[in-house]
Amino acid sequence: MDDDLARKHYRAAYALDPTFKPAIRNLERISTFDNRYGRDHIDFGDQPEGDAGNPYEIVYDKNYVEHLMNKEKRDF
Repeated sequence: MDDDLARKHYRAAYALDPTFKPAIRNLERISTFDNRYGRDHIDFGDQPEGDAGNPYEIVYDKNYVEHLMNKEKRDF
């Protein structure tokens, strides 16, 4: 595998869209020493992103009023 060419393409993808997480993960995967020889799986971006980083959700009460609630402390 041509890692230099891969890095070049991942950097280009990141430059075009800095929010594209597969490019960020793949660039990290082939650029860091720990991951370089572990050869984690390539992220093609075909799997939906999880919302694990978002601790809040929109909840509607009995009067259909929208509330932003912490997922762990939901009381409706």
